[in-house]
Amino acid sequence: MTTILFFTQCKPDSKDEAKEETTVESPEAATEGAQAEVLTPEDIAKQKIEGLPTTTIEWVKTEHDFGDIKKNEKVSTTFEFKNTGTSPLIIAEAKAGCGCTVPHKPDEPIQPGETGEIKVEYNGSGNGKVTKFVNVILNTESQTEKLTITTNVLPEEGQ
Repeated sequence: MTTILFFTQCKPDSKDEAKEETTVESPEAATEGAQAEVLTPEDIAKQKIEGLPTTTIEWVKTEHDFGDIKKNEKVSTTFEFKNTGTSPLIIAEAKAGCGCTVPHKPDEPIQPGETGEIKVEYNGSGNGKVTKFVNVILNTESQTEKLTITTNVLPEEGQ
């Protein structure tokens, strides 16, 4: 009897890779010969909300378990929230750690008292128990919220 095991890994899209960096050089650095500051995508997103009035958010849920799914089965869930503060809620970024999980955030500000949602799609890659995170950058006191999805990816039939 021969047993064959396959291992897969979700790979980040090159444009979404967590280590992606952008170099921003200030005029002072250029004239003084100092090293340029290196900003992560998260730093850049936080700059978008820097100086904005903060607000508060209330999530209906921040975790979702898809249960058992078939390998490569595409699934999605929606994370609903309400702006419970007095200033418009700005979501600067919603980013997953790899390309197998894709969040869709609202483009427009969510006004005080109004609701919004972030849809998260997962492509069913991986094997067994899978946990994925979406980091949300927004103009709240903490500036960062984490959404979590989990599932159990069943092996393809015949494996």
